[in-house]
Amino acid sequence: MVAVTIRILRGAEAAASAAAGGKARALARAEAAGLPVPAWFVVTAETESFSGELEVDESSACSIRSAAQELASSGGLLAIRSSASDEDGAQHSFAGQLESFLNVRPDYVMSSIRAVWRSGFSDRILAYRREHGLASVPKPPGVLVQLMVPAKSAGVAFGAD
Repeated sequence: MVAVTIRILRGAEAAASAAAGGKARALARAEAAGLPVPAWFVVTAETESFSGELEVDESSACSIRSAAQELASSGGLLAIRSSASDEDGAQHSFAGQLESFLNVRPDYVMSSIRAVWRSGFSDRILAYRREHGLASVPKPPGVLVQLMVPAKSAGVAFGAD
């Protein structure tokens, strides 16, 4: 495993950070525009090299678990999703290739985050990167941790200009 610098970002700090990834930056912009956004934070990881496994020091792990417990303080569950810096852009899309976890209890947030990081170095991701001329060694994806909202319906819309 590789040593890593972990940061927990929210709001304007996430909006200004490329490491937060597109999903987290979009949530920060939505919040700033006054839209109702379920509580969230993004975990970023900075490291010299990444092979899918990252060593998180106990202090960082405790901070993440504490932030997750705060989000779910009323017994709620969490969504753990990737928010990689090069995941969804004008030229490339890794849509559906990185792991996502729904209905996660706060005690399992670290194992879910680690699984999202590992998924950023999967064979399918590496093949996609090779085929599209992207850097062969990806950066660890940002990981979005957000309060689950029990929904009656949901949808996803894509647009292209």
